[in-house]
Amino acid sequence: MQALSNILLLIHSYWRWVVVVLLLVTFIKMLIGWVSRSGWGDLDTNLTKWLGMSLGIQFLLGLLVLILNVVTVGTAYIQSAAVIEHTVSNFIAVILGSLSFKRAPVTTRFRNKTIALLLAVVFIYRAVAVVGGW
Repeated sequence: MQALSNILLLIHSYWRWVVVVLLLVTFIKMLIGWVSRSGWGDLDTNLTKWLGMSLGIQFLLGLLVLILNVVTVGTAYIQSAAVIEHTVSNFIAVILGSLSFKRAPVTTRFRNKTIALLLAVVFIYRAVAVVGGW
């Protein structure tokens, strides 16, 4: 069971770079859309959709690692403040990164999405820093 946990942790560690790249590209695209007051296009929809999915996959991988470590090591693993902070911060980041603002006017949607993604970056940075950094 520990071997499976290690494999999932490795996948979780590498998948974060997919999340980081999608997050940065989507953030820049939302910021450009907000500043230029451009229309919402298919690229915007696809970027936000793929970002939400990548964040969800990352969170589920982390949750599986957490569960396997609790089963293997015991409840002492989850009592670590770093593990709890990492999990909660990433959960908040997933929520922020997945917000769609579909009913808002286009300019407001770009603005709100930009701010939500900036906050998601802050939460992800903090979550990764607490367990050993990048």
